[in-house]
Amino acid sequence: MGSATQIPQTGEACVYFASAEARDDVFKWAKGLTDIHVLWQDAPDAPPLGAFLTEQALIEAFSSHGMVVCARIPRKPTTQEPQSFAFISFLDAEDAERVSRKPAVEVPITPTWNLELKPRLAKFGGVSDKRVAVKAGTGGDDDVGFDWIHLSKR
Repeated sequence: MGSATQIPQTGEACVYFASAEARDDVFKWAKGLTDIHVLWQDAPDAPPLGAFLTEQALIEAFSSHGMVVCARIPRKPTTQEPQSFAFISFLDAEDAERVSRKPAVEVPITPTWNLELKPRLAKFGGVSDKRVAVKAGTGGDDDVGFDWIHLSKR
């Protein structure tokens, strides 16, 4: 059997509720992700560290502190160059809070090069929006990945 290429799926859906109270109950019940924010200083006239640092490396380094759903290194809109910060999303707020109290987390860039990052709790969402983890994948026995959806209450 040939190998399949995963294509990121994006889309939008609207769910309508019988009442605002029912909508609010579902929104309250849905457990939002908690983000950690990390940043680094790029050296002048050097390639950005974000070009070497991968989201997978962030996930692996922070997963020893709890269930990580995803990591994101934002890119500059005009150049697509990586920014000098990232977000790591934890399933449980307690894990994110615990790692945010650490002085640093080492993230391997290469086998001989580690980057120390200071984790801090990030602020995302509010009373009307949150990101919620969902199980992702094809349903196979070894398929235990997570992704997230953005809930917005309007």
